[in-house]
Amino acid sequence: MPWSGWSEPAILWTTLVGSPSAGKSPAMDPVLSVLAKLEGDSLEDHAEALRIYETDKLEADLAKERWVQNAKSAGEERFATPVMPVSAVPPEMPMRKRLLIKDATSEALLAALKGQPKGFLTVRDELAGWFASMDRYSASKGGDRALWLEAYGGRPYTLDRVKNGGEPFYIPSLAISVLGGIQPDRLQSCLLKGDDDGLSARFLYIYPNPAPRQRPKHLADDRIIKQITNKLDALAPDTDENQTPCSRILPLSAAAADMFELWWQQLLAVAPENGRMSGWWGKAQGLCLRIALVLEYLDWAVTADGLEPTKVSVRTIENAISFIENYAGPMAERAHGVACATGYSANTLTLAHYIQESGFTEVSARELQRSGPMRNLTAKEIKAACFDLVGSNWLQAAPIRQGETLGKTQGRFLVNPAL
Repeated sequence: MPWSGWSEPAILWTTLVGSPSAGKSPAMDPVLSVLAKLEGDSLEDHAEALRIYETDKLEADLAKERWVQNAKSAGEERFATPVMPVSAVPPEMPMRKRLLIKDATSEALLAALKGQPKGFLTVRDELAGWFASMDRYSASKGGDRALWLEAYGGRPYTLDRVKNGGEPFYIPSLAISVLGGIQPDRLQSCLLKGDDDGLSARFLYIYPNPAPRQRPKHLADDRIIKQITNKLDALAPDTDENQTPCSRILPLSAAAADMFELWWQQLLAVAPENGRMSGWWGKAQGLCLRIALVLEYLDWAVTADGLEPTKVSVRTIENAISFIENYAGPMAERAHGVACATGYSANTLTLAHYIQESGFTEVSARELQRSGPMRNLTAKEIKAACFDLVGSNWLQAAPIRQGETLGKTQGRFLVNPAL
């Protein structure tokens, strides 16, 4: 919380952008495997909780039977019917601990979230499928998308559904983080086209330049990752006067609030005035606070001891601002196509990214139509994108004839060696 009236949750939506062979899934595996093991380790505790639940449920059933008998006796003797005792109320079935959930409908996620006050991470190897599945199971068009737009804020939510027996259930916080990969062309078609409802502005984009393949010289230290996840997992949520789980608020220190306010005021001067990147920079101020909160707790989690943080330090907010300005911002601009060429079509930007990632020395319209991210486009659309890059000095036209007779030219283009 930078100041009263504004707070941001530790919820991050992150997408790794790259071709199918860019290594997006292996990049996620080191952390996801530790989280999966941590979730699996809780199964024994869950089994014990189920045994206690069955015992309490049986006791409640017996208490209810006694109450029913007493009520019948009271009726026969013309006495008032006794109120059902608290001991006759059945206990709530414990839910298995979840940290990772994959490929679930929105209603299934909400049902799982009811028993996870700290939330969880939904993971999709291909986020394109997640975007496509929105509203597939929803009775009203746009319902799922509207739900996800609301979920980014981590606010309380009440689910009303007829098939739940008409009984709504209350979720203290829509705490769902998102992690997944997407290909550049699918990013354009699934998220960056059409009306801008703000969904694309909520993502932290990771879109690095392709790296040469080589055997890793260093490995992630699993011990540190386990230490971090174990300490974070052990944190218990705060509760309100009704013993309902609620968020714990960390204010910024006075110096951190001053630094953030100055950056926040200057942000309007450098952010674009319109377009999707304008929306992204509008959300970046909240993203900065979320990153700062994560960094503050990571810094605490890697220490052997020490008290849990009570505020966000000026050093942490400085690091968060640096991350937004020097990494997250340029990555988002590349994902949106701003870094390559403002005003170019999505097809042209897709082709530019494809040439960069693949290291081509030449391309042809016919081959691009057969495979790769542009294979679903028409020959006319592909050639238009190629000639856009000719105008930018990325390509040089080198047409050749199809055979000995006069006929249509085959669009072949040489790639600028400077790329």
